[in-house]
Amino acid sequence: MRLLAVVLPLFSIAVVYAQTRTHAFVWDDTLLSLGTVYSSCEFKTIFTTAANSFEYLPVRDLTLCVDHALFGESPAGFHFQNVLLFGVAVTLLGSLYRVIFSASPHERLARNARWFSLLVVMVFAMHPLQVEPVAFITARNALLALVFMLATLVSYARFVETNKRGWYGLSVILVAFALFSKATAIPVALLVVIFDFYLNRDAAITRSLLRGLPHIAITAAAAAIHIVIASTHGAMNTAPTIAEFIGRLPRAAFIPQFYFYKFAWPLNQSTEYIMTGVREQNALVALGTLVFALVCGAILFRGARMRSAGALLCAGYLVALIPILNLLPTYPPVADRYAQIPLVFLAPLVLLPALIWLPEKFLVAASTVLVATLGWLSFQQVPTWKSDETIFTHAFEVDSRALVSLENLAHTHWYRGRPDESLVAFKKLAAERPSDGQYALFSAWHHTRQRDFAAAQESLGVARRMNVARYYVHMVQAEILLAQENRSGAIRELKKAKADAARRFQRDSRARVYTMSINKALKQL
Repeated sequence: MRLLAVVLPLFSIAVVYAQTRTHAFVWDDTLLSLGTVYSSCEFKTIFTTAANSFEYLPVRDLTLCVDHALFGESPAGFHFQNVLLFGVAVTLLGSLYRVIFSASPHERLARNARWFSLLVVMVFAMHPLQVEPVAFITARNALLALVFMLATLVSYARFVETNKRGWYGLSVILVAFALFSKATAIPVALLVVIFDFYLNRDAAITRSLLRGLPHIAITAAAAAIHIVIASTHGAMNTAPTIAEFIGRLPRAAFIPQFYFYKFAWPLNQSTEYIMTGVREQNALVALGTLVFALVCGAILFRGARMRSAGALLCAGYLVALIPILNLLPTYPPVADRYAQIPLVFLAPLVLLPALIWLPEKFLVAASTVLVATLGWLSFQQVPTWKSDETIFTHAFEVDSRALVSLENLAHTHWYRGRPDESLVAFKKLAAERPSDGQYALFSAWHHTRQRDFAAAQESLGVARRMNVARYYVHMVQAEILLAQENRSGAIRELKKAKADAARRFQRDSRARVYTMSINKALKQL
């Protein structure tokens, strides 16, 4: 049984995610995973600066350096390491669930801890919510945060079991690794405190807090670093205010319900979930929040005294959600790649009633069908991450309001030399966002390449009057001048484009991409 508990999840992961070996670099992969910092392994830059210009994640960055050293710029190697890390995480998760179930005061959970943990691990590993963080190279940080968070809790469990300080010290070190893999690991210190309170049944919460002080101190320091870097590098769009905080509460209250819904109904996974309608459904959100709060309150109130597994898992889920509630004025969307750590606690919490009450023979049959279904859904979902075209086409098909995906698809067609398809997508975007001038801009670019300079200037004039980044306009104007053999004018426009892109560099991912194109064009001239 012990060997099966390790081999079966790993084999299942290999079957589902072997497809990624033929996948390309997609979406933000080129921006965040490639480049001189990673390819040349500039360790000083990685440890002393935000290597990709807006995040300080040296653990993530070091793994990308390893990928470059081993695989060059072959995406297959990068994908392999993502799958490998997911396998490590799932193996650690099996150990964590065995500890949780074995320590449960419920006799059936404790008696069947090993195979119940295997069941929940298989649901976690095969769930379609995992596809994005595993198949998307840029989500490496989420995988690393998951691995080191789980390693922290497993090490801490070994400390409680053996009382050897080496395990305690290791758990403190691993907290730092988790925090500098991704900021979503910030709840790990509170999770350690909750875990200690669950395992040490005769101890008061104050003792658990004292034991967790080193973890809390490291977390506070790391959180301060992340906030400062987010503020100075453009990832935080305004200074935090009370009014801003209050305005974000309705959406924050909806997010725990949303991830529960996506776990229970894992269809139509997408890169972008549209939350703009949340405020328009205040009554529905309020009702859902009330029901969710009552259920969680009942679980916590009834389970806290006896320190039940249900209370631990419910508290863990709520704590793990803290950094993804968007309570600070940052940019993270609601996306599958943010669900991994909360899912560690949500999966067993949802399955707990079945583990406790269903007859074991029926439970085996039902769990087999459930895992097979989830595995098939994930297997079907993985190919949507094969290329930019498949990702953004799928996202827009799932939800026609996913305008960011439509915009990304339009840009992807343009990069790939398909201007007609690009302009069709930009035209759809303009119909949905009338103030968006990208259709006019790229029409001007297309007219320039067809040497229809009058039409190009007319479209460019429309773009200038609309909501279009200036560096785009200067780049198109430079191409027009170059086509008219006005080399000095083209250089002047490219320098203006470079200056405007530099001003937008921290908050505009395309400005970072186009800066490389501008620099290349200037060198050629």
